[in-house]
Amino acid sequence: MQDEFGEAAVPDGIRRTLDRRIARWRALNGGEKQIFFPQHHEIGRQGLLDFTVADDLHVTIAGQCFDHRLFHFRLASSGWEDSAVVLSGESFTALSEHLQDALWKLEGAPAELRSGLLIGRLQELLRLRPARFTGNYEALCRHYGMTPTHNNKGVAHENGSIEAPDDHLKRRLIRPCAAAAAAISQH
Repeated sequence: MQDEFGEAAVPDGIRRTLDRRIARWRALNGGEKQIFFPQHHEIGRQGLLDFTVADDLHVTIAGQCFDHRLFHFRLASSGWEDSAVVLSGESFTALSEHLQDALWKLEGAPAELRSGLLIGRLQELLRLRPARFTGNYEALCRHYGMTPTHNNKGVAHENGSIEAPDDHLKRRLIRPCAAAAAAISQH
């Protein structure tokens, strides 16, 4: 109403009162409420891992686009995270190296290690015999006392625990990359 008739027609004090009354009415009589189940993550229970393509960071080296991935490990309870640049693509070697590095930095291991459909993707990409690859991955998890789990195919909300942090990580990296690019172009 203020936009259409001006602030004089509806002073701020009346607008705020009207906003409160409308919000209260909507809470009591409005449409159906969205149902959500808050997540509670037990400390030390779940670690999450993923590879994420970082090409959209637009990193260049000597004027050439630097296509790479990031390995990203995160604790579900505290949000503690570690990431590393991966040059060779998604492989068991990269997963093993960077996971162990993260666990050493953490000075421990979670009870459960959850991935997206990473293991299936790696099996397809590497054309390894699934039993051999899965056996190596399970042996690595067993060595650190972790139970390997993965998200269910087609259940998108299960990816949120690691996919959203992947996006946050890349957004945090874009700012310094953009600032560095701007500084270089000024010289």
